[in-house]
Amino acid sequence: MLSFGLGALDNARQRDTERAAVALQLSSLGTRLAERVRFAFSGTEGIAQLISIDGSISPQHFRRMAQSAIEAVPYIRHIVIAPDDVIVDTYPLAGNEGIIGLDYRTRPNQFPLIEKARRSATALLAGPVALYQGGREVIYRRPVFLSAHSERDAYWGLVSVVAGTEALLNAGGLEEKEWLTVALRGQDGLGAEGAMIYGDSALFDGAPVVVDVSIPGGYWQLAAQPRRGWSTPSVIDSSLFLLAISTSLLLSLFIFQASLNHRLIRRRNADLRKEIAEREFISSSLMQSEDRFRTLFERSPDPIWIRGQDGRINLGNSAGLRALGFKGPEFPSVTVADISPEFQPDGQSSVDKAAALRIEVEREGALRFEWDHKRVDGSVFPTEVTLCTIQLAHELVTYAVVRDITARKEAERGLEYLAHFDSVTGLPNRVLFHKQLIEGIDQARHQNNCMAVLMLDLDGFKLVNDSLGHPMGDLLLQHATHRFVDAVRQGDVVARLGGDEFGFILDGLECEADVVPVVGKILAALQQPFFLDGTAALVTASIGVTLYPQNGATAQALLTQADTAMYAAKEAGRNDFCFYQSHMTTQIQARVALEAAIRQALERNEFEVWYQSKLDLNTGKVAGAEALIRWRSPTLGLVSPADFIPLAERTGLIVSIGHWLLDHVCSQVRRWRDSGLFTQHVAINVAVLQIERGDFVEDVRLALQRYELPAQALEIEVTESLVMNRKELAHTVLSQLRSMGLTVAVDDFGTGYSSLAYLKDLPIDNLKIDRTFISGLPHDKAYVAITQAVIELGHALGFTVTAEGIETQEQLAFLRNAGCDTGQGYLISRPVPVDEFEALLAVTDAT
Repeated sequence: MLSFGLGALDNARQRDTERAAVALQLSSLGTRLAERVRFAFSGTEGIAQLISIDGSISPQHFRRMAQSAIEAVPYIRHIVIAPDDVIVDTYPLAGNEGIIGLDYRTRPNQFPLIEKARRSATALLAGPVALYQGGREVIYRRPVFLSAHSERDAYWGLVSVVAGTEALLNAGGLEEKEWLTVALRGQDGLGAEGAMIYGDSALFDGAPVVVDVSIPGGYWQLAAQPRRGWSTPSVIDSSLFLLAISTSLLLSLFIFQASLNHRLIRRRNADLRKEIAEREFISSSLMQSEDRFRTLFERSPDPIWIRGQDGRINLGNSAGLRALGFKGPEFPSVTVADISPEFQPDGQSSVDKAAALRIEVEREGALRFEWDHKRVDGSVFPTEVTLCTIQLAHELVTYAVVRDITARKEAERGLEYLAHFDSVTGLPNRVLFHKQLIEGIDQARHQNNCMAVLMLDLDGFKLVNDSLGHPMGDLLLQHATHRFVDAVRQGDVVARLGGDEFGFILDGLECEADVVPVVGKILAALQQPFFLDGTAALVTASIGVTLYPQNGATAQALLTQADTAMYAAKEAGRNDFCFYQSHMTTQIQARVALEAAIRQALERNEFEVWYQSKLDLNTGKVAGAEALIRWRSPTLGLVSPADFIPLAERTGLIVSIGHWLLDHVCSQVRRWRDSGLFTQHVAINVAVLQIERGDFVEDVRLALQRYELPAQALEIEVTESLVMNRKELAHTVLSQLRSMGLTVAVDDFGTGYSSLAYLKDLPIDNLKIDRTFISGLPHDKAYVAITQAVIELGHALGFTVTAEGIETQEQLAFLRNAGCDTGQGYLISRPVPVDEFEALLAVTDAT
């Protein structure tokens, strides 16, 4: 029984040695895989933090940051942003166009985890999951919460990173294990409860070594066993078993054959020879075991160092030698001080910090931390160290697995730069500017100084950017940056806050008058044109100024005040500056309230469409109508378009209003045509922003298709300013509209300095003479001459001509005699609601 017991103990020792070797390799593999996962998705933090502070991110900024992240981590497939859980942008776009507009809430295989990330306010790693555009990949879900909002409104949406499952696992080292069979489970971070990710699930049903791999929002389970399977030695093959049996035999022979000394001596000699052979066998087995351990040690792709209790590192693998730049085959005896710089990045002495870590690892058993190491040539490189203690013979040693994280640190520095500096100008961005402003306020408070905050917007930059292209726009911003930096004092802060908006912090001021010379230099710096690859461009600036502590005591208050003053400078004529005054806040609040009311009006369907007849001046019959929007507010009553259209254009709401108008008019025209009441065309006014920001041509095509209307049912009216200021865009859009069969009119002709010589090349059908010229007919000779010239030249160029604002019989008679084709105005019909317009049509048909 004792022999079997000793044999079993020997076999257990062999199995433990084998499992320890697998566990060592699996621990290194798990650490590497967790690191690759963390590194793969760290690129989203800059994007998420920027959105959290700014409340949004421009498409250009997002694509630059996403491109940088993907270049740093090649196994990332794409990055998406999804405010309110609806995807609005992705990088790269090619191949992923189909996911734009995807609402995660409609994806039952993805949304529960997204909701879990939102509720827990932590990032989660999902997958592998089936993607909308095909394939099964892992997805890192990073919920974004706005730092400047209350808890209820804090959730902005989602930033997601999609990574190739196979590439990520290969980068984690799963493909490199020649002598191991590995498997991975825990889909969606559910650990043992999760589905298989890699390998055969049957591996977990055996007796593998299992380690947990920490991932965002949960963990994976990684299992391994030798590829040939676990060894199963027989008890009788154990050297200790054989030794115990032999000893038992010797004792038996000694007791029972004591009288036969010569036979006992012969047996004794034979037994001694056998014992020597057995000991040689045991020694050989131990050497083979040590060789296997040495092989595992040497094949590790990461540097491994072992430090004894004397504090010296006497053992390391080949990777450890290469990492430190040692040339010899043997690892030299070195101390932590020999392979570390004098100080670590946190300012601590390397020697003191290493001593503290040694005490901690002996207490905790294992640690992971970052450490700067020094090569033989003196160069320093960052590493991540996994430190643990193990018992070797009679000595407790420290075992270190070291990973070079230079690439990760460089990627983090790149993201840090992108998060705080503008990629075009190199200036601080909005995030860093806000931090500098908070620091400036604190310094001014302690020094009892005055400080000024300036907000600058470039007047005319959009025209340069749109006409010459974005590269020339970026070049102008760079030249303007140099001029601004030269104009301010040393130590003043200049930042680009986005688009054509810049911010300035002027500290150390004694009074308000100290600001004026600096602002004057900034404005003067823009008086000379910019030469952009041979093309001269001139822009001016509108500057808003506010003061600390006179006007505000917080960064947000000062920024809001400076922005308010800047818009006051714009409204005052531009190319000027304006100090913040308290009454401006009241005006802004009124404007914000009106903007909110307009948004609410869209949601509550408070807008109406009124119609004004157009008369054929030759036949006297109705030749069409113009659709005009009106707002009937339950609190404000009937609001004049002059009171809300300019604000809608300035805020961009005109795009939504225009889309509503197009759909509403097409619906009404469809009803009129079905009833036979009205079959002429209806004209719709189109704002510049509708053409610049939206896909207007496609919107028109879809509206006609939705209501089954012929293109001739609509006439599109564009302003003369669009035709002149955005010539290429106007030509492209108007050509597409006419190719569909719509007629196109230029509204308010005569107010935008366009020439008929230019208009002849445009795809238009109708000129509408502005009411300004009609009001002076027939007595003002200048207006008479202009009106006659427009009619005659318009006809010569093949256009029809419409007169707006006809209010007297004399004006009507003059226009009729001058050959004007159609007209509209209060004399013919005022704009009226749809029911009154239908009644008017009925009377017209009856007469």
